[in-house]
Amino acid sequence: MTPHSLAFHLDVIASGTVLGARPTDSPDQVTSILGTDFAENTHGGGSMWRDYGMVEFFWQRESRHHPWQGHHFTVQVHRLSWGGSVVNRVIRERYGRFGRHLPFAKLERLSAARGAATSTPSRRR
Repeated sequence: MTPHSLAFHLDVIASGTVLGARPTDSPDQVTSILGTDFAENTHGGGSMWRDYGMVEFFWQRESRHHPWQGHHFTVQVHRLSWGGSVVNRVIRERYGRFGRHLPFAKLERLSAARGAATSTPSRRR
């Protein structure tokens, strides 16, 4: 894991955004930041998500006559094991090469040092 890619995860934790793209941004706003290389998925007419590789953004709307409302985004860290090409081009250009693993203990320590605590979810039995 390069320091640059670790910086990406720290920035997401500290800012709650991906390169400034907020969970509440419209699809067009997110695309203006992350680019047009995404897979779009829908469920009925009321929910949509765009897969930008390692990052996915989600929207919902009341009906097709209403605008999309940003709901949340996820960072699919487990996809790093697939190789660096899974990381969106815009993110790679900003942060550099990504390794196949995220050292959580290091992320946790650096995040706490910046005042943004993390927590480990409990495992289901």
